[in-house]
Amino acid sequence: GDCFARLYNLILPGTIEQQIFLGRIIQVILLFGLSVAGILLYKKWKNKINFFDHSLGMLYIILITFYVTNVYIFRYYLLSALCISAVICTKVLFNEGRKEI
Repeated sequence: GDCFARLYNLILPGTIEQQIFLGRIIQVILLFGLSVAGILLYKKWKNKINFFDHSLGMLYIILITFYVTNVYIFRYYLLSALCISAVICTKVLFNEGRKEI
């Protein structure tokens, strides 16, 4: 699997157990902050963006943030992010309301 523990070892002080604990705290703060930011951005852009498109984008960002800040993940976990990325690209390419070029 992919291991981000080396990054935590370089950045965070203490033993490996303390580094994992601090890494989890950083992960929770980032994911909670992204959730709050997503809600605030949707309130700001309510009339400009579809709820489901906004939710899909936020799901992708939160999922990638979770994978990047996780200590140890397996490569096949990234398949879900790849599938969401494919859905987002398809929505952009086949958008019904786009302007003619």
